[in-house]
Amino acid sequence: MPNKPIYKRREWKRIRASVLQRDCYQCQECKRTGDDVVANTVHHTEPGDDSKFYDTQYMISLCNEHHEAMHDRNNGRLTETGKYWLMRSKRGMIRAVFDYDDSPPPQMSINADT
Repeated sequence: MPNKPIYKRREWKRIRASVLQRDCYQCQECKRTGDDVVANTVHHTEPGDDSKFYDTQYMISLCNEHHEAMHDRNNGRLTETGKYWLMRSKRGMIRAVFDYDDSPPPQMSINADT
């Protein structure tokens, strides 16, 4: 039986869930710019480096729009925003998760009073 694609493997799904939980299911780029948008994608800040594939220090939670904005799809290079997050991860400014909790995500609500 052939190997499962890496994004279908149990280990990736567990790590993906822990990164989303760590980031409170919020797009970190939206949060950085003052918006509150639910994240549905985990981005590798250093794509192509297999040695860091499962290292949560090199991952952030993003919405689809911002995930697409991290890479120039014409040449495969990181955009300026992608480079910003790579710099943060290299400086250890993205929190690492050591415990995994498989509880459901928190309910997201937007309250104008907060």
